[in-house]
Amino acid sequence: MRKTLKGGLVMAATAGVIILGGAGAAMAEGNAAPAPDPTATEGSVTLDPGTGDVTAQGTKNVGGGTWNYGSNRVQDYGWSDYYHPTNCHGSSARSGRHYAADHGVAAKRWSEATVTKDGTVKVYWTNKC
Repeated sequence: MRKTLKGGLVMAATAGVIILGGAGAAMAEGNAAPAPDPTATEGSVTLDPGTGDVTAQGTKNVGGGTWNYGSNRVQDYGWSDYYHPTNCHGSSARSGRHYAADHGVAAKRWSEATVTKDGTVKVYWTNKC
């Protein structure tokens, strides 16, 4: 059974299992998230993977480079890695009293910052030095 609910949510029931999906249904209808600002020189994301064996992570093309970030609840760490092909750049991560940074990284190399998780993790990137 498949039924579309108000707001674009899709509900599927198979053998007594109900699955609700919002973002996928919205994107299928053409409501995609806005494209990243190509002129941005820095950015951040706050990650809270909640409870259980959950990993919150993402990869984005931002500021002319590639940003890979995440927070792993099982191993209790967060990371922010950024690659830029032409600029000096950096990345950092903060969680509670813990902070890690890798700045002043040359073009065509990855900056890598990994922090011990102490609550919510906030990760950052910059494409300038």
